[in-house]
Amino acid sequence: MIEPAYYLGAKNDQHPSKYIGPGEELIATVYNALRSGPRPQWLSTMLIILYDEHGGTYDHVPPPQAVPPDSISTSPFNFDRYGVRVPAVIVSPYIQPQTVLRPPVGAPFPFDHTSVLATLRKRFTLGAPLTKRDEVAPDLESVLSLEQPTNLGPERLSAGDASWFAR
Repeated sequence: MIEPAYYLGAKNDQHPSKYIGPGEELIATVYNALRSGPRPQWLSTMLIILYDEHGGTYDHVPPPQAVPPDSISTSPFNFDRYGVRVPAVIVSPYIQPQTVLRPPVGAPFPFDHTSVLATLRKRFTLGAPLTKRDEVAPDLESVLSLEQPTNLGPERLSAGDASWFAR
């Protein structure tokens, strides 16, 4: 888990109204460290770049109903709705190039931040869910659609280089 610097010193987050170049550099640095590490490490890596907000862009899809995390009332907002959709990027040699991950048609719950928890719980057999929300969250395993780690991606990224999205 790598959290960008928001306020102190060199800010490298990608929040709206800021220059996002340092955030791009952070992502490239993390990718390059993973990619240039021991080859077996990269072949078993799933890098998840998960944003915490939508960047202020209008979303025409209203947030659906959600399973509240617990039964504690926190009126007026009881966490019984998902929020606006936020971007996420998942990078792995096991992902088919140009994949866009969407929940299956008719799935009862969308992917959300707790999908990361569900994925970690499933992959590493970590036990019971933390809340009712992550208990029902779909995991991200379906994005790993390649039998072998054949989508190695570029050996190195530079900040602002979006060509790797096409792979």
